[in-house]
Amino acid sequence: MRETHVCTSLRIHFRPSRATGIGCLGFLVAAMAACSDGSTEPEVVASIAVTPDATALAVGETVTLSAVAADARGTGVAGVSFTWQSSNESVATVTGEGVATAVAPGTVTITASSGAASGSAIVSVLTAPRASLRDLTSDALIVSLLAGVSDTARDGLAVAVEGVLRGLAEGDVAASQAALADARNIVGGTATGDDVVFFGVLDLVFDYFEGVLNTAA
Repeated sequence: MRETHVCTSLRIHFRPSRATGIGCLGFLVAAMAACSDGSTEPEVVASIAVTPDATALAVGETVTLSAVAADARGTGVAGVSFTWQSSNESVATVTGEGVATAVAPGTVTITASSGAASGSAIVSVLTAPRASLRDLTSDALIVSLLAGVSDTARDGLAVAVEGVLRGLAEGDVAASQAALADARNIVGGTATGDDVVFFGVLDLVFDYFEGVLNTAA
């Protein structure tokens, strides 16, 4: 009688006999292994996330960027090698390990790619060392200006100026710009008496802030 053994991907026909029994058994084991459902296809990278996705650096400073790959379902893919590239190496360079170095003032996009997938981060290079802002805001003149304005304006300006500095320290240019806009709104509001003089000088300080944030017109 003819016997038929079937697996999911391979159909085998053989006629067992005492002489060939061992050989057939070995063939069956190999065939079953070949059609095993345990095999998996390579994971395909569908997206790449780069962190931090935005940062601010002074010239000469560095930041180490990290890239994480995911498949179409959003599941992380391990063991992926990334190619790093800067959109403008005259502003910032990047190594094969994702270490970006600020070269000159401006804004640049750093991209990590693998196959057809890619992700990016924005690096803003400041026009002045971030420490110079702290030196400026602790300067006796600025302190006296903040102390001289009316209570409501002083409190609001102090919060706004600190917001600018905190955003820079954390590499969050957008937060610094928002805080600077708040300060501008206070300075541009209705002022009476000595506030007008103080605000005029503070407005010059904010011009400098804008230059550092690369937002000057």
